[in-house]
Amino acid sequence: MEALLGADGFDWEDALGLAAFHGVLPLLGSNLAVLEGVPAPILERVREWMKGNATANLLKFSELIRIDRLFAEQGVSTVHFKGPVLAAHAFRNLALRKFFDIDVLIHERDARKARALLLANGYSSTLSPEGEELHLRTSYWLGFVHDTAPNKVDLHWKLADPFFRYEPDLPTLWANVQTLQLAGAEIRTLGPEDSVLVLAAHGFKHGYSRLKWVCDLCEWIRVHPELDWDSIVASARSLHVHRILSLSLLLVHELDDEVLPAGLATQCAVDAKAVALKQRVWERIFDGRGALEGWRGEWFHAKGRERTGDAIRYLWHQCVRRFKKVFVPNEKDRAMVRLPTGLGFLYYALRPFRLGWKVVSRKRSRIESPDSGSD
Repeated sequence: MEALLGADGFDWEDALGLAAFHGVLPLLGSNLAVLEGVPAPILERVREWMKGNATANLLKFSELIRIDRLFAEQGVSTVHFKGPVLAAHAFRNLALRKFFDIDVLIHERDARKARALLLANGYSSTLSPEGEELHLRTSYWLGFVHDTAPNKVDLHWKLADPFFRYEPDLPTLWANVQTLQLAGAEIRTLGPEDSVLVLAAHGFKHGYSRLKWVCDLCEWIRVHPELDWDSIVASARSLHVHRILSLSLLLVHELDDEVLPAGLATQCAVDAKAVALKQRVWERIFDGRGALEGWRGEWFHAKGRERTGDAIRYLWHQCVRRFKKVFVPNEKDRAMVRLPTGLGFLYYALRPFRLGWKVVSRKRSRIESPDSGSD
């Protein structure tokens, strides 16, 4: 590693930019601190960034605890997963995992109550009232942003859209919940085995386009050497996500070949399609092409399904979604321009222009802020 850093022409700006894009700058920084040959200005920049990240994460974790207590006082059961829990538990250091959202799993029956609690305690919905009602009836989550602090809370009552075809049994999931002591507080999170499948499904949903999602699963497995792999594999088969699990574990194995139990990676490699998907993931990571979008992403997700029917249903859903996205106006179009009821048909003409501007703005934002993104 030190020989690589000292090589002529090593581009530090490119290295830091790639680490930021892949969400692993904290991990890179922690390793650079113990290596020789790192330029002092680079070390200082990374240290300052890590201090800022640690402060921001600590504030977000404090907010997680506040929300947890607020919900508990009102009888709303919560389970926290992804970002903050990963940082504090799997990485054992809040500073080593940058996260953006506070993800909270609740019972569907508590969705409206939890929504009201957040709205009464400094949060605003990311949707209009009409959009919220639609999400409560048809979706699996609601998003909220704090009015004065850079905090975002996502309430989930399921773990994925039905079209994604990852539908774990929620009563079993809740029964397997574990309580962790994190930062001096008792935090409930998903069971160790359930978390493996949730992290695998989450990384797959994003096409494993960022290295952080492989690191998340790797570190979770590392801190849980007692995992019941027979149970995990059996659950993956019953949920028809065994190929997704195999792909995820093959990525973990190539990142660190000492994390998985002996022989498990060999079992995963029996699925030739999982091996091919793994190769595609690494190619995209190393050539810097970033997120899988459009039909490439949809084809990747279809290839990850082990049942032909699931793949066909997924692709059909995407075709319908694309049609609606392009042609059917929604609440954002109506919020942009308020037209009289009799002129509502003009929203169909307005929508392509708004979508075009959205694409341009999104590309500009990615160029200016490569470190933003999903947890």
